Amino acid sequence: MVRTRFIEEWLGREPEVRRRRGELWSALERAEAEGQLDYRINHVGQCAGLIDAIMPAGDVVRQIVAEAEDILRTTLPAMVTADPIRA
Repeated sequence: MVRTRFIEEWLGREPEVRRRRGELWSALERAEAEGQLDYRINHVGQCAGLIDAIMPAGDVVRQIVAEAEDILRTTLPAMVTADPIRA
């Protein structure tokens, strides 16, 4: 979970969060409707732990393309036969 103002406010107060679940959910919905993006719960998946750098989108795309080219160059020839009729 990404730390937001909501998380900072309620972290460590889990029993109270459970008791006030409905009230807090309504507060989160109001904050979202009002555009208060810092007062929300941002769930992130397991892949978030794989992020080791913040990069511009163009750099990310170039890296993905370079990795794909390398895979195709090194792996694809072994997967494709020169004579498809004999395969």
